[in-house]
Amino acid sequence: MPSPPRSKPAPTGPGRADDYLKVVEVAALWHCDKETVYRAIYVGDLPWVDMRGKGARRARIRVRRSAAHEYMAAREHRIAS
Repeated sequence: MPSPPRSKPAPTGPGRADDYLKVVEVAALWHCDKETVYRAIYVGDLPWVDMRGKGARRARIRVRRSAAHEYMAAREHRIAS
């Protein structure tokens, strides 16, 4: 009896849309200072995830790659022709 078809595995590596980036990685993606990324997070414009472990004193902020791209796309301006 043939085995059932397997579902396609999720993409892996630096290009997948749902991986999580550190603040410095988002800053590199945006070509800006990490304080710009923190500002976007703290005013509530950029969603983030706290990855801190139990007993940790500080947050370990991560941002979905797709959220970082959506944030920049929302701020894109085009000149009307």
